[in-house]
Amino acid sequence: MAEVKETERRLAFKFVMIGSHAVGKTNILLRFCDKNFNFNIKPTIGVDFKTKEVQFDGKFISAQIWDTAGQERFQKALTQKESAKENAIVMILGNKCDLEQTRQVSKEMGENFAKENNLLFLETSAKDGTNIQNAFQTMIAEVHNAFIQQKEDLQQEKEQEQQKQKQKQKHKVILKNSKKPKKKRRWC
Repeated sequence: MAEVKETERRLAFKFVMIGSHAVGKTNILLRFCDKNFNFNIKPTIGVDFKTKEVQFDGKFISAQIWDTAGQERFQKALTQKESAKENAIVMILGNKCDLEQTRQVSKEMGENFAKENNLLFLETSAKDGTNIQNAFQTMIAEVHNAFIQQKEDLQQEKEQEQQKQKQKQKHKVILKNSKKPKKKRRWC
């Protein structure tokens, strides 16, 4: 899931990684931010995060990646997406694609699940780096495009409201009393 904050010079995109225990969330974070992999990683307790500055579309973006402690099965992602903002973008990463012999979920199953639930999907390997950069570049592009679209929509709504106000002013009818009031006669 992702969230955007805009400052004058830099966009900050927040990514939250959720998933089962020991699926490689921390090593995905390490691979993307530090180009590193740790075989002896300790389980995350609570939440940890790293920030990486990336350049996209001529802008510097601060990618804040939050690493959460292991969750139940990936079905939980749907529940969290449903409770997230309506514009949340979710990508499922099928990590450890380098371990084909111990695969628990087929690529086809992951793709179908993502398609049925309107999610993005990529298979990755934090160990050898497969698709790690691609995953974050895709998410950054998706969030950036959604952010730009939202700004354009808000600008368009503002312009439409201004146009409505102008139309109301054009059609405003001012009634003037063209007849002079009759003078009342006074009797002494």
